[in-house]
Amino acid sequence: MRSFVVLMLVFLVALGGCGSSASTTDPSPRPTATIAPLFTGQVPTIPPALFPTAAPRPTRVVTDSPREMATRQAEARRDASSQFLTEFAIFDDQFAPGWGVSESWNMQIQLQNQFAASGRAALQVTPLQYGFRGLFFANGPQGGTYPRAEVLGMRFYVSGGANVLEPDSLIVRVTGSNRYPYHVQGDTSVRLPERGADQTLVFPELGLSQFGLRRALEPGEWAEIEVWLDGYDQVDYTYVTGLVLMNDASYVKTFYVDRVVLLLRRS
Repeated sequence: MRSFVVLMLVFLVALGGCGSSASTTDPSPRPTATIAPLFTGQVPTIPPALFPTAAPRPTRVVTDSPREMATRQAEARRDASSQFLTEFAIFDDQFAPGWGVSESWNMQIQLQNQFAASGRAALQVTPLQYGFRGLFFANGPQGGTYPRAEVLGMRFYVSGGANVLEPDSLIVRVTGSNRYPYHVQGDTSVRLPERGADQTLVFPELGLSQFGLRRALEPGEWAEIEVWLDGYDQVDYTYVTGLVLMNDASYVKTFYVDRVVLLLRRS
């Protein structure tokens, strides 16, 4: 009997040990896996890849003057400021005797009194087609004589009227002669010897930005432009005979010009 009891105790102890071992090896409960935290709400949009493209051409261009021309113009203006100046109006409501714009090409030119920088009237100018067209203020045989030594510069006013006018939409050229005191078509008396047979652009053609216009003109806005000849000329010559305003080849909008004057050294 005692043996039986001992065997029963041993059996119960072994059973308890197995139960305890089973309970410690049973894995604890794990949280249920879910992907809801990653995809609830709006799915974020992946931005498209950006590839290099050509820089867009701005609709408004602000152009600085080239340093050399800006320096030359500033020096010429400073030199002129120490002298007594007088103005001779080529155009101010009307043309001076002997002056006119009949030498202009491919431009529609009208004298109008609805929009002016000063006085009562200004010139309304419209290029007739794409390409370089010219508004030419030319001294004729009945005009006066304007020696280059006495002409320090020119001043005029420009506007795009109802349009924005970019600085280099208009191009300036001054004309002169060593032979005639007035404009003569085909006159080649002013030459650059170092150029030989190629005498194109003896008188430079330069955009308004090179005479201080640093930004586009807003509609209705006027700008005063001064061209100082000591900072413009490439070669000496005897007489000043005219002023040309050309449109850039791609600019065919109407523009306005007012009060065009010669700046003369007072004798």
